[in-house]
Amino acid sequence: RTVAALEARALAQLLAQPVLPGDPGGLAHVCREMPRRSARIVQTPWMLATSEDLRFATTDGERPPWLGMVARANDALMSLCTRDGAATLAFARVAHLAAPPSTLAAPRLAARIAAHAAHLMSPDPAMASRALPSIG
Repeated sequence: RTVAALEARALAQLLAQPVLPGDPGGLAHVCREMPRRSARIVQTPWMLATSEDLRFATTDGERPPWLGMVARANDALMSLCTRDGAATLAFARVAHLAAPPSTLAAPRLAARIAAHAAHLMSPDPAMASRALPSIG
């Protein structure tokens, strides 16, 4: 599903409604309601796109307080997706607007993401136990 397809469906639903008395052609209702429906439709994809943009210092805009936490969780999720098919499927469904972002916070998946994040943050014991070779 795309934003355009979802908006087209919303518009079709509005146009299919009976015309209200005093609203010739029913367009006043459509003009009033369609922007509201569009706003609800674009809210999630816009948040997904712009929150990633804000990770870059060159992007203008106010950083919400939750950005760092979400960025770390997204990093862990992307890394987890390289080895966990269920995580990959959940992410793909959200990215393609077939599931809401809350899908990624489902208890089992959230626990796997958190465990993977902890694993990514822990020092590699193999590296800690040996000296790095000197250069030169």
